[in-house]
Amino acid sequence: MTETIEQLTARLDAAREAIEHQRLDEAAILLTRAWQAVPQGVTVRRIGGLSALTQQLTAHTPISPEIAAVFRHASVFYARDGHYRPAHRMGVHELAVWRNRAAGEASLHEETFAGYREALDALARIDRTVGRLHHVVNGLDELLELQGLHRELAVDAYSAWTLRELGAVMLEAGRADTAITRYLSRADASYTRLGQSSAMARDHAVCSVLSGLAHRHLDQTAKADRSFNRALALLLPLDTDAAAEVRALADTSTTVALPTLTALPLAEFGLPAWPPPATAIRPARRPRPVHTPGQPVHITETTSDSGTDQTADKKPGKSFDRVSTARSRELGEELRRVRKEAGLASPKVSDDLGWSLGKLSKLEKGTRGTSLWEIGTLVGHCGADKATRDRVLALAAEPDTGAFLRLHHIPPDLLTALNIHENTARAITAYQPLTVPALAQIEDYTRALTDDQDLVQARMDRQEVLYHHTKPGVVLYLHEAALRLVVGGPAVMRDQLLHLALMGGWSHVTVRLIPLTVPAHPVLVHPATLLDLPEPLRPVAYTETDTATVFHDDPDVVAGYRAKMRHLHTLALPADRSREVFSRYADEYDRQAG
Repeated sequence: MTETIEQLTARLDAAREAIEHQRLDEAAILLTRAWQAVPQGVTVRRIGGLSALTQQLTAHTPISPEIAAVFRHASVFYARDGHYRPAHRMGVHELAVWRNRAAGEASLHEETFAGYREALDALARIDRTVGRLHHVVNGLDELLELQGLHRELAVDAYSAWTLRELGAVMLEAGRADTAITRYLSRADASYTRLGQSSAMARDHAVCSVLSGLAHRHLDQTAKADRSFNRALALLLPLDTDAAAEVRALADTSTTVALPTLTALPLAEFGLPAWPPPATAIRPARRPRPVHTPGQPVHITETTSDSGTDQTADKKPGKSFDRVSTARSRELGEELRRVRKEAGLASPKVSDDLGWSLGKLSKLEKGTRGTSLWEIGTLVGHCGADKATRDRVLALAAEPDTGAFLRLHHIPPDLLTALNIHENTARAITAYQPLTVPALAQIEDYTRALTDDQDLVQARMDRQEVLYHHTKPGVVLYLHEAALRLVVGGPAVMRDQLLHLALMGGWSHVTVRLIPLTVPAHPVLVHPATLLDLPEPLRPVAYTETDTATVFHDDPDVVAGYRAKMRHLHTLALPADRSREVFSRYADEYDRQAG
């Protein structure tokens, strides 16, 4: 169905009037028909008015299926023509509708669950198409959590499928051990428990094939053979062609490439389902030692009051319990990355060095000290290059004073100390005086602000903490001056402010504005962030400058940061009034953008 320009313009005018008069469902129906009517091949620039009107719906905390349908059709339009970023943005808006709807239901309705699930599915299709597998994992994790919370909807079979797909993504990312231990083994147990109807047997067979591939990648030949044999036993009564492909795969002992089984598709999830057949499973190591946002770092605390032992001439092999601090956790994470970069399992490293497994585990968690000699032995055993050895040893030799500085030799959003604590935090409180806080920036805003594509990508990845199933409570304060400082032009500012208004409607995020009418005060001068960690870990605070980030976990200093946040709380507008201001500024920038 297509429309003339005059018909489309009339429909948009009617939708605009409906939005102005708060008839949102009526506007949604009009906009859905408009998206359906846009012919294929029309440039994104020519539908700017339709896109802007669709964005305006986000300012009203929508919860109706009609509004979700608008975002779905917009996402489909963009994805169809290969514009994956706006497609993803519209998919996120659709997902927010179902999240808001689910949050308001004491007992989740079946329609809401189905919409929530389909929105996550649609987002994952886009993310998988562009290769952002960590986004796919986050979406599947959220879906798994949703299913676990609402057993009354009888979604056990779908939970098994979700676990299987998480295993498939981990396998595709080269993390075969994680695929087996965290997901595929649980999926296999779920399928066994559910029984063996023909449809369930086929799904179970897919799970067994994936397990076989993962075991083979880990050189666990006997386990791989058992998994392939189980798949054959399930398939032979149902599909001899699929069984023949599995048998051929099982007999090909040298390949670890992901197969493209025509009779037995290994993944229904995503477009495309798999990379090209020639794409092999990559080794389980990362291109650079940077923590993936959205994956929590598990850190624990000891009750020892002793500090870090910095004596280099302690006897080799002797370790010292110590309190876990922000700096010691950073060191532990760096040690863990060095070992992971080498592709070495903890038991093997412990055996090679004559250590207990618990000792290595505590070192990597930052809850146990040791000598510089042993740190050097560990990184040397893992084959770290000289630059890495020097960096880790310098970190180990640092005195633990309750404050440390990290220079921005890499984008600040990639700093180890930032990522491990932000991804572990149960609450994040941040203030920015002249720009939008980093966790709330859209991609175009960050690009215009920094002109650094590496930093843009790092910041977008960092924001995954907001969507993970362990998402923290977030309070963001910004000064009205940040709304007046034009970054990237009116169109970018419009989209950024609409995003702020949308975030303010999320159940776990509060965005509050300090108005220009507030008199000058010292707490308004400098940016600051406070991270409250799970007990018994001490909170961590930090401030970012142009060239470095300064971290604090000294209780007295952190208390000063907390007092600053309390004062900002008294100065800021309430969240609902802040959203109104964001929407008003967005309208002004929309008029300027034309």
